[in-house]
Amino acid sequence: MGKINAGDVLSPEVGMDEVTAVLLVGGMGTRLRPVMPSTPKPLAPLGSGAFLELLVRQLRHQGIRRLVMCTGYRSDQIENEFKRGGAWDVEIEYSKEKAPLGTAGAVKLAQFHLRNELDFLVMNGDSFLDIDFHQLIRFHREHKGLATMAVLPVKDAARYGRVHTGADARVVGFSEKTGGDNPGLVSAGIYVFNRAILEHIPEGPASLETDVFPCLVNHGVYALEQRGIFIDIGTPEDYARARDLCKSLYGAALGAGNSQHEPASHNLKCTNQTVSLENRVSRSIQESIAAKQRLLSSAETVVTVAKVSEILISAFRQGNKVLLFGNGGSAADAQHIAAEFIGRFAFDRPALPALALSVNTSCVTAVGNDYGFDQVFSRQIEAMGRPGDVAIGISTSGNSPNVLRGLSVAKDIGLHTVALAGCTGGKLKNASVDHCIFVPSKETPRIQECHILVGHIISELVEEAMFHE
Repeated sequence: MGKINAGDVLSPEVGMDEVTAVLLVGGMGTRLRPVMPSTPKPLAPLGSGAFLELLVRQLRHQGIRRLVMCTGYRSDQIENEFKRGGAWDVEIEYSKEKAPLGTAGAVKLAQFHLRNELDFLVMNGDSFLDIDFHQLIRFHREHKGLATMAVLPVKDAARYGRVHTGADARVVGFSEKTGGDNPGLVSAGIYVFNRAILEHIPEGPASLETDVFPCLVNHGVYALEQRGIFIDIGTPEDYARARDLCKSLYGAALGAGNSQHEPASHNLKCTNQTVSLENRVSRSIQESIAAKQRLLSSAETVVTVAKVSEILISAFRQGNKVLLFGNGGSAADAQHIAAEFIGRFAFDRPALPALALSVNTSCVTAVGNDYGFDQVFSRQIEAMGRPGDVAIGISTSGNSPNVLRGLSVAKDIGLHTVALAGCTGGKLKNASVDHCIFVPSKETPRIQECHILVGHIISELVEEAMFHE
């Protein structure tokens, strides 16, 4: 293959099955020795598997099957654990260093395992980030740079070494670790490299962070900011936290991206009999945060919530009302949101017309008995719905027959229709609904928490637009 330049780039469209991921798993892990004296850090137990398995499954879940593991310290243990990757439906090759080469040297050595890829993914093997690899690679190709790094905003960036960015997300400099509490961006240890970067890595031991990146600022290095859950296992304290967050980490790893690739035979269960109630509380909060971070990272969802708010503002101003409905916890959410409109959200103002269709038990039981439970909402919409009103149906699964029928009838009458569901969307995904808000989670509690968050956001936006002085 001839000389490759940074300008030689692929189409922004990403075929994930054509992407190679290079995993840096050869470090000594000296700070973790007190708890793992003879095991390489990436093999640190997490649940019923190894930490590295979390990364492998995350990659496979998003369609990346070709992996190169850069091994060094106790490389035989890693190779014996993962072999050629068949158990995870991936293909693994090993780039084994004879002496420590550092992060950059390991990448340089791995070039012999790259095929004809013009760009490739690189990941630290001792940290995890909830990230959409497709988005990162597409961003890299659109910007046509030499390298792209995932970065995180933190409160104490000086502790890690800061990444400075300018216009168009271009990296303009790096700061060394200085201590202190200054906020800023730090590298998350995940990169996309154009193959031309190999020409900028010296022979022998070298570090990406200190020897390579600072010299590439003028060659086109870009940063894509992330908001997902992040953790490394570099210290005993961080490793203990990773074990406590095992379920959250696997939920993030197998919930991000756009995939139907994860083999069903590997449903790993995270168990730790020593986890305290306090840690379980922390874990649940982290899971909720992770779901909301994925919600925030979805530009489509943000735009849809804003659009639904505009529709409600217009409807209320024209004298129309909103009808909300759902079952179980979703019925409670419908009542909650209706109460925010009728009462107040942040300040006193005139009431707004909103009805939750689950509260009239006589109506619900009569219709359910005489016509069937699938009509308990649609009959009320037939009676009270008028063109220009707004119907909001809530179903965590997206498959509730009475919610589907209610939205269908509302659409026929001329109401604006809005659906709230979980990540799959269920049958609502293919229903004739004006606007759908799908929470990127498969866990019912997390979906419901995000639904009420969306309801609060809409309530706040409507109230401010209509009554704020």
